[in-house]
Amino acid sequence: MVAAVAGFLVVYCWPRASRRSLPAGGGARSTPVHPRGGPSLPTPESMPEGASSHTPDAPVYHPRDKSEWQGMLVNMSMRALCKGARSCGLAAACLDGQCGPCATDGQCGDGERCVLDHCVLAPNVHCRSHLDCSGDGALCVLSGYSSDPRGNASMRADCVVPRGGKALPDDLQLSVGIPAPAPALNAGELMDSVRRAAGKPEEASVAH
Repeated sequence: MVAAVAGFLVVYCWPRASRRSLPAGGGARSTPVHPRGGPSLPTPESMPEGASSHTPDAPVYHPRDKSEWQGMLVNMSMRALCKGARSCGLAAACLDGQCGPCATDGQCGDGERCVLDHCVLAPNVHCRSHLDCSGDGALCVLSGYSSDPRGNASMRADCVVPRGGKALPDDLQLSVGIPAPAPALNAGELMDSVRRAAGKPEEASVAH
């Protein structure tokens, strides 16, 4: 009987007493658990001081005066290496070996002018800032990138009144949107064309 009582005290009482004797804050910290079973995420109040909520992959754009047009801001997150402005695409300047936004005409190539952080061919520059535009709310706007390697062959800088009802210039070429998907491919017609090109029309398949 004595042995049974002693065993009961050791099994049930000793662990509880040991837990009560632990110093405050000692031992391993338990992970907070969400009421639905998953680990709870840290709240803004519990995040370490100085931690940033910025997403590493989020693009960072070169700032522009808020009084100017805010389109076509230059993405500073991905910058190509360069040797001279002419080696940069997206109408960019070459700054310390990297393509980026221009600030002066001297940072652009020959025959180019710096407008709204981009190098534009001089004949296509009709404004540089909203200060060059007349009309209430008129802004100096870039037409968009072109398909040439430099990206500015058809780019223009024109004054546009967003709310004035003024029509865009007739020869203004706006940047195109998402290209249309390629047409569906007919495998039979493709093989026929390959055989004809190879000079074997006799092997061409019959109409599918």
